[in-house]
Amino acid sequence: MLSAGFLILFAQQGRADAGNNLQYTKNYFVTGDAITAGVGLRGGGAGHQGVATGTINVSGVPCTGGSPAVIVPCSTPGAVQVDIVAAFLYWETEETAAKPAAGKGSFDGHSIVGFVRGNPNNPGCTVGTSGRVYRADVLPFLPTDPTKSFRLVNGSHTVGLPDSVNGTFTNGASLVVVYRIVVPGRPGLAPLRSVVIYDGAFTMSPGSPGLDQKIGGFYQASIIPAARMTHIVANGQAGFTESLGVNGAALGGPSPFNGAQGALWDNPTFNIFLAPFDKSFETTVSATSPNVCLTWSAIVASTYVQDTDGDGLLDIWETKGLHLNPGTATTPATFGTCADEEGDNGPCVNLPAMGADPFKQDIFVEIDWMHGVAWSNGTSSGGDHLHIPKLDALNAIGATFSIHNINVHFDVGNNYQASNSPYIIPAAYAQGGEVIEESTLLCTNPLNKKGCDVYSEPYSVQVWKKGLRAVKEGFDQLGIASHFKFNRKDAFHYVLFSHALATFDPNTGLPLTAGPNNKDPKSVSGVADRPGGDVMITLGLWRADDPVGCNPTVDCADQTGSSLVQAGTLMHELGHNLGLAHAGTYLAPNCEPNYPSVMNYLYQTRGLTDAAGTPHVDFSSGLLFPVNENSLSETASLGPLTYRVRFYGPAIVGGHATKHCDGTPLLPTDVFSVLLQSAGPANPGGPLQNPDWNNNGLVDASDSPVDVNFNGTIGDGVAPGKGFLDSNDWGSLNLQQVGARPNVDGLSVDMWSSEFAGDLGFAGDLGFAGDLGFAGDLGFAGDLGFAGDLGFAGDLGFAGDLGFAGDLGFAGDLGFAGDLGADEAFTTETSSPPAS
Repeated sequence: MLSAGFLILFAQQGRADAGNNLQYTKNYFVTGDAITAGVGLRGGGAGHQGVATGTINVSGVPCTGGSPAVIVPCSTPGAVQVDIVAAFLYWETEETAAKPAAGKGSFDGHSIVGFVRGNPNNPGCTVGTSGRVYRADVLPFLPTDPTKSFRLVNGSHTVGLPDSVNGTFTNGASLVVVYRIVVPGRPGLAPLRSVVIYDGAFTMSPGSPGLDQKIGGFYQASIIPAARMTHIVANGQAGFTESLGVNGAALGGPSPFNGAQGALWDNPTFNIFLAPFDKSFETTVSATSPNVCLTWSAIVASTYVQDTDGDGLLDIWETKGLHLNPGTATTPATFGTCADEEGDNGPCVNLPAMGADPFKQDIFVEIDWMHGVAWSNGTSSGGDHLHIPKLDALNAIGATFSIHNINVHFDVGNNYQASNSPYIIPAAYAQGGEVIEESTLLCTNPLNKKGCDVYSEPYSVQVWKKGLRAVKEGFDQLGIASHFKFNRKDAFHYVLFSHALATFDPNTGLPLTAGPNNKDPKSVSGVADRPGGDVMITLGLWRADDPVGCNPTVDCADQTGSSLVQAGTLMHELGHNLGLAHAGTYLAPNCEPNYPSVMNYLYQTRGLTDAAGTPHVDFSSGLLFPVNENSLSETASLGPLTYRVRFYGPAIVGGHATKHCDGTPLLPTDVFSVLLQSAGPANPGGPLQNPDWNNNGLVDASDSPVDVNFNGTIGDGVAPGKGFLDSNDWGSLNLQQVGARPNVDGLSVDMWSSEFAGDLGFAGDLGFAGDLGFAGDLGFAGDLGFAGDLGFAGDLGFAGDLGFAGDLGFAGDLGFAGDLGADEAFTTETSSPPAS
């Protein structure tokens, strides 16, 4: 304990204006909450080579389990811990050094670097010291479960920080964890909540004014807010008394900061009262006994927010717009609506002018695209091409969602304004439609000092997710400007129509290659967060013969995809953003014939064909009956068939598929198979016919087992003994995850590029400058879901979503034959794989 003799009696100096002692740093909108745990460290480095070691015990992050899944105690057998969105370690020091000297430490055995938050010359509570606050992003260092499916945070975590060395003392450290509850098929399991973090360094010394902090950034508390607040504070002692309040109401008793986490360290959490629809609150602390000196590191607040229609967009945003100015080191952040911008006349996201409705779900999508010039790599070549999404594709998606009472709004800049399409955002409010030249992303770019180790191509090849982020948020080293505004982070999905995707073997880490010389990237149509808010469409290796004089917005398809291919691929990837996998609410298997959805590789790029032979893009409503490959029947009903059934059957004549439907190699035990589609109605206006599973031209009451999803296994299903099950996609869409989109390299959500130079927690290695995410960047620490970018519970998220198993090859690989009888052999206009 520090006695009064060791405290400086500071006059008021260098403090911020009342209400802004700390600075806004993060606000999240998650179907979850935040928890904080900490440990006092002061003096622990004495006799231990100047390193104080402590244990932070975390509890309170919930688990899910059961069927249907619900929130259960984590001790429940089979319980799965929920997804971790962000994890920050804060520590506060008192240092005699003129410059920060305590930023390096360790977390669970990993070296970390924290960067100073707030004023590095903030006065400490010990004579002649500065009270400095550091923060490190430690999400990448949280352990994973044995299957490496999700990160674990409940339990003990060991921190080591400098103390009792060279005039440096570390008072304590606290771990702030933000989590989201996401379960496939249960979009309403947890309501939307805002988590707001203010941090910096502020010392309330004896005789000086106390803490006075305005907390905003949550915009609109719900009718029942159930709000909470945590203060991370150093130098609290049992003999001191303080008055803590929120909006003038006292809480926490006479000594809320008393070293509860260890000598001189506190991170208490309080339930606080907010009125319905409050947009901010004020918290104050004043001393009620002599000699009180406290230093704040951060305040974390959370509250349920008002989202009546469950689309992740607050009602106030949908009726009055969204204003967010994150502030600077010298100016506070401001929040509000388009009509109430808290006096700074800053930028506004005018959602109501774009068509938002608080009583009807809305999805906002900003789209940018690339342009490539004619190219040749010695073995193949391509012409000038523009990766612009076609209006027909956007309209097809918008119309399908509209049928299900969901409004989709595409921001494509000034494009398609004359079409009067109800799905295109007016130009006055648009920021998308920006064209990025592929040449800026090539290995030959003179600004790219590193060059490329693989995929040295004359067209752009980008890694997920670094390559996307460099375009989305800007990358100074390559002269790339930002293409997505920070104030849209919680409201808009971001889609980049690019050329090609770099993929890597999940076991060896080596690049996956194709082409005549086996050096080119594999053809993959897209990739997306699941769930989240980012998408990359990569149809550049999809080749077609364009008509002379074609229009890239209408009928050019070479390297860009046809309208149908674009529509199916974009809707597929948005489906991933909304929580769907390749079997809907089930992780696997892919290519189930009785799952009529663009999420299914069988139906993604070729559409779902109706009785008249017209292709559509659609999700499934989950109405078809189960299918078991070991007990197939051509007379039993499959349920209400809106679309013809697509499946694999034995190849009778002609060619056969040379790869499985999911792109994996054939097995010696495979029967040669061909992709088929069930016939239309036997009589005009009649029902669609059942599939001829065994492709013998007869209607059999029972068939021998057939691998109808052609993955090399007969009798598999969504779970042992379950067979193939349809999925109610439309009833399972989770629109509330856009604000929790996963980050690059497994970093905490909303760690933007502008912070890379200051707060990675990676022992000083930024892992980005020179490591561009283009072509030569393997990006394993998260880009492919390995020890970094984990998706959500039970899903490393990208073994399949990235589509390494999705390359079905060319022409004859798919086994499209001629007329094979009652079922139609399917033909395709492309020669490339479905997306992931």
